[in-house]
Amino acid sequence: MPGIRFLTAALAAVFLVGCGAGGPPTPGPSAAVTTAAPATPTATTESRATPTEAPTPTPAPTEVPGIQPNPGATLSGPIEMGGKAAKATITLKVSEDGHAITSLSAFFTEVKCDGFSAGSIMSQDGSTHPISAGALQVDSRSLGKLTGTFTSPTAVAGSIELTINPGIGSPIPCGTWDWSASQE
Repeated sequence: MPGIRFLTAALAAVFLVGCGAGGPPTPGPSAAVTTAAPATPTATTESRATPTEAPTPTPAPTEVPGIQPNPGATLSGPIEMGGKAAKATITLKVSEDGHAITSLSAFFTEVKCDGFSAGSIMSQDGSTHPISAGALQVDSRSLGKLTGTFTSPTAVAGSIELTINPGIGSPIPCGTWDWSASQE
């Protein structure tokens, strides 16, 4: 009965294959076949994050500190006019809080400007002029344009584009001069 043995062996082989023995699995109605792809070596690049610094905030503009004058001080000194005046003196009064000039005056003896001369004359400006970062800028109808910087709490120096106002007619230009004043 060699034919039966052959047939039995063939059936056994089919049965074993169907049950998973001796061959690849056979998917059933609810089974899914998954095949993994062979592992392929790949080049890796190391990614390094660059630390980012938080932006530094821009500070709000602030007033640059300068030398502030002594509050309430009176400063006086020469206007260097060469041969245009025998003597020229400027006087400034600092406010009680030290942040402004509250009075400004100039006194001249034997002054000679183009088209004008006088034995003596005094010009005054009673307006308030701010001191900012230790400096002042004044545009005065009675004295002209004055700039100055405090070099210490008791001293200031600058220049003046001098205009003399004799009280009648238009102000008279009288040159640009250096001046300085110190606390009395």
